Amino acid sequence: MGFLRSHCSYSRVDKEDPEERQHLKARFLIYRTLEEADTRQRRSSSRLRACRSKRKIGLKLKRLRVAISRARRCVHRQTEIYDRGNNTGEIKLNYRGKVFGG
Repeated sequence: MGFLRSHCSYSRVDKEDPEERQHLKARFLIYRTLEEADTRQRRSSSRLRACRSKRKIGLKLKRLRVAISRARRCVHRQTEIYDRGNNTGEIKLNYRGKVFGG
């Protein structure tokens, strides 16, 4: 029997019932909609991850900027007090940079 068919032959399909065709189309549309919804969810989760990482980087940069400005203020204050102390000879600094009388 197999030798009667050609290599890539197809058997003829009878005409489909219109109701059956509509049912198959509906199944296909439902499947496609679910696939699109799944890809949207994946995309949004990756966007959410990117947004979270951007927020973390922003917070770290802000903390670094604040720490640098604090260090600059501290150094400026210490040098200012040191300069005043050298001019008058009365003000001295302790190990934390606080002024104590002389």
